[in-house]
Amino acid sequence: RRLRKHGFRARMKTAAGRKVLKSRALKGRWRLTVSEEQRGRK
Repeated sequence: RRLRKHGFRARMKTAAGRKVLKSRALKGRWRLTVSEEQRGRK
């Protein structure tokens, strides 16, 4: 399951992951992670 690798919490656990989230947020991406995308439309 991708959530384990790409979920928001997985990203927050690592320094690299946090950097990814930050850079994406700066680019204006509202859906930062896969987990949000799954919750968003179901």
